[in-house]
Amino acid sequence: MKIVKPDEAGRVRIPNGLIPNWSENHSIFLFPLHWKRSVPVPNEYQMEAWLLCEIDKNQDSQWIVSPSQVRSRAGDEISASDLNALIFDIKIEEHKNGMRITLPKFLRELGWLPSAGQVTVLKQEINGLSIWTEKSFRHLFPSIAKYWDNYSD
Repeated sequence: MKIVKPDEAGRVRIPNGLIPNWSENHSIFLFPLHWKRSVPVPNEYQMEAWLLCEIDKNQDSQWIVSPSQVRSRAGDEISASDLNALIFDIKIEEHKNGMRITLPKFLRELGWLPSAGQVTVLKQEINGLSIWTEKSFRHLFPSIAKYWDNYSD
């Protein structure tokens, strides 16, 4: 787990130790974490925890809401089209002993992902990386408050 702050352009640096083993020619996407697994936070925080990972059609059964099925049905079903709007293609670039991604401006403006200078939590997940706002993560893990109080960039 790592606490970071996006820069002015909304970029977040991911340290090498948190970078999942993605395939060489990977396409990485960002979508709500609760599509992959249960996130025990109140409904108002559900959109403040996101998953960064590859979309693998061979793993559809491991999803609560399958991103690959949402994408394939988006042209035919209104509900799939609405959900497809929550799948973001993410560009990753190498940067100082790690990688760097830019968080979607749309999500930052809604408050669903932190803006420049606000705390972001990165947490390893199976085959991916979750990205949390400070308030959603604090709600889920209130017992580590002393860690937050001692945090500094």
